[in-house]
Amino acid sequence: MIKPESQMSDGKPIGVWHTYNSSRGLKISAYKLLQDRAGYLWIGAHPPGGLCRYDGVEFSYFSLQDGLLGLQLECLFEDSRGRLWVCTND
Repeated sequence: MIKPESQMSDGKPIGVWHTYNSSRGLKISAYKLLQDRAGYLWIGAHPPGGLCRYDGVEFSYFSLQDGLLGLQLECLFEDSRGRLWVCTND
């Protein structure tokens, strides 16, 4: 996963890009991505599955024990009230 340091201009990236992998705290393979209005990056994971939130500093992981109904995420959506919807195939 990569994170831009600055906005894109004319479809071309500007600024510095960072790669996040297991050596930098990302323990999963990204499958679905959503940045919410608060700026959090939500990441749906490839198998073993689950959900991850990146706050710009650290990654937090969510699984069945945290209330997910399934681990195979199909979609991430933020509604007009700022609520995060997580769709699973279970």
